[in-house]
Amino acid sequence: MSRALGVGAALMSHALAAAKARGHGAVILLGDAPYYARFGFSALKTAELSLPGPFERDRLLGLELRAGALDGAWGMIVPTGALVVKTKASRTRKALQAAPRAA
Repeated sequence: MSRALGVGAALMSHALAAAKARGHGAVILLGDAPYYARFGFSALKTAELSLPGPFERDRLLGLELRAGALDGAWGMIVPTGALVVKTKASRTRKALQAAPRAA
């Protein structure tokens, strides 16, 4: 039912617009090439990229948001950014802060 409503396409369009607004040069994903081709994704510039663990090469797709952003891209794809580690102590602290207080 959601496919008929275009929810997936709307989410992808929103995500790509957000990536571009944040200044990203490209988006890389692992997915079904025939589906993602309609958004401009292809495997043309991902041949020299790899992922940890097994994956189907033809499913590693890229989309340049800025011309040439994937030119010469090679190597292992790894996560970047701040690592957020939730501990039991931080969950407990948040629960206590959110709990109503007796008068």
